[in-house]
Amino acid sequence: NGYDTLFLAQLAKKVYAFDIQEQAIKQTAKRLAEAKVDNVELFLTGHENVGQYIKSTKAAIFNLGYLPSADKSVITQPHTT
Repeated sequence: NGYDTLFLAQLAKKVYAFDIQEQAIKQTAKRLAEAKVDNVELFLTGHENVGQYIKSTKAAIFNLGYLPSADKSVITQPHTT
């Protein structure tokens, strides 16, 4: 729902947020817009594709699982993270 992304965006210069659920990306974008935060790039893809979008980073945080109240069959998997 974007709470973690918003929190990190308020602390970091740049945040790259990845999610496999379109609903999560949309909710995060809405939350960031409401907070007038613009240092986040959102990606609708899994952790296994991070290297296609980011070449280097200083830190990474993974929030594994599923979006509450969403399709629980769409979840991140240990083998792809």
